[in-house]
Amino acid sequence: MAKKKGAETVFTDRKLTGERDEDNPYVTCALYFLVALMSLLLILVVFVAMCEVNGTSMRDSYQHGDNILMYRFAKSFKHGDVIVFDIEEAGEKDRLIKRVVGIGGDELVFVKSGKNAEGKDTAIMYRKDAGADSFVAVDEDYILESMLYEKLNVDKLKGKIAENTTAEELNRCKIQVDQGFLFVMGDNRNDSKDSRVFGAVTEASVVGKEIFHFTQGSLLEKIMLLIFGSPKQASLLPIYL
Repeated sequence: MAKKKGAETVFTDRKLTGERDEDNPYVTCALYFLVALMSLLLILVVFVAMCEVNGTSMRDSYQHGDNILMYRFAKSFKHGDVIVFDIEEAGEKDRLIKRVVGIGGDELVFVKSGKNAEGKDTAIMYRKDAGADSFVAVDEDYILESMLYEKLNVDKLKGKIAENTTAEELNRCKIQVDQGFLFVMGDNRNDSKDSRVFGAVTEASVVGKEIFHFTQGSLLEKIMLLIFGSPKQASLLPIYL
């Protein structure tokens, strides 16, 4: 760069003077956006997985073919969480999706509540949370229909009996959930293989906790499928039942 000072021409070096062209604000914004987008994609790939609901055990909350995002590294759980977990029975492994209805320290009681239109006995669940003094009927407005009493596996459900259990309660299906375990059930209670069959599952068996449920065919679902690929095709993302 040359500057004229009277009759003398003076040459300066931008590197020496520290002078530089001003940044283009559009280029800067584009770079920031690209960095933010790449960071978001990295977080999604590392911490989040997309899976597909296969079957009817979670109706009407989730339909066959629905996709959900799940957090891979969940360590704490509460009532109502929807989780994906691994289970092995008779040498065969399954990966299931169910709702948490009991956590460590809870006591659950299933009581006959009446009959359905076909004359079959129905049941309602009562829960005494860890540290609570009494059982409370669990409000489950998300379940498809009243749970049939015949679906309860009495042998699996019998557990430790609290000291203050009444004589009447001793005749009920009852279980105490140990620390580190979760009692899970499908929302479609009469068409679900869950803790009523195989007992409580360990927290260590959980591979993910649902953080978002997509509406089938929505724009957001299509965008996520572009990022993660179809769960049916991705070898690292098996279909969940």
